[in-house]
Amino acid sequence: MTQKNKAIEQFILTKDRKGQSYSSADIDYISEYSGKGGSKETDVGILHQFYTPSWICKIMHDLAIYHGYSGGTVLDPSMGTGNIIEPFEDKSLVTGFEPDETGKRIAELRFPKATIYGLHFETAFLQPHSNDVFGQLLKDKITWLTGYPFELVITNPPYGQYHNYYSGRMRHLMHKVKFAQMEIAFMLFGLLILKPGGLLIYITSQNFMRNNNKYLPMKRVLGLYANFLDAYRLPPVFPRTKVCPDIIILKRK
Repeated sequence: MTQKNKAIEQFILTKDRKGQSYSSADIDYISEYSGKGGSKETDVGILHQFYTPSWICKIMHDLAIYHGYSGGTVLDPSMGTGNIIEPFEDKSLVTGFEPDETGKRIAELRFPKATIYGLHFETAFLQPHSNDVFGQLLKDKITWLTGYPFELVITNPPYGQYHNYYSGRMRHLMHKVKFAQMEIAFMLFGLLILKPGGLLIYITSQNFMRNNNKYLPMKRVLGLYANFLDAYRLPPVFPRTKVCPDIIILKRK
C-alpha cells in the first residue's frame, strides 16, 4: 500500500474515533485513496481494488445517457470509494456494495445520500438473517434490495477466479454453468436485477471479448438475459498493472 493510502486510512480512523466531522477539504483528501489494487500485501490486493479514474467514470456515465438512461435507480455492485457514481446527479437513487471497510467509509462520506452496504454483492440474492449473516438463495423473490428492478447497473467489478464464501450458493442462478471468472459472474448477477431495457455497463478484461472457448458457456447464459450493445477498448489505465480493460455495454431483454 502506498504511503498516501496509509495516511488516509489513519486520518479516517483518527477522525472517526474522535467523532469529528469532515470538511470539504477533508473529503477531497480522502477521495485520493487509491485502494490496494496490484499490491502483493494481500491476495485481495492483487485482483481487487483497482479504483476507476474519474475520466473513465465520466465516459461510462455519458455512455449510459447515450444508450438511453434518463434517470431511475442505479446499482454499483463493487463501489470502492464511489468514483463511478460521482457523475450521477441524484445520489439518492444509487445503491452500492463495498465490503472493504475503508472504501465503504469514504464512499459514505463522499455521497451521504446513497445507500451503501458493507457487504459482498452476492448477499443481494440471499436470505438475510441477523447481524449481516446471510443464508441460502431467496425463494420467493430475486432480491431484497428496495431499488429493484434497477434502470442501470454500472461498475468496475472484482477480477479473477470465482471461488469464494458465496460462490457455491449462487449455482442455481448460473443455470448450472460454472462461472469460472468473478467479473463475468458479476455481469450475470447485475443482469438479474435490471428491469427490461435496463443497461449494464462494466469495465472488464479484454479477455471477455477475445476468448471464445473458455468463456463461451458463460456468454451463452448472459445471452439469455441481455443483448450486446457496445464495447470500447482502453489502454492500460490502472496503476501497478498493464492490463488493457474494455468497457462493455449490455441491454436487458
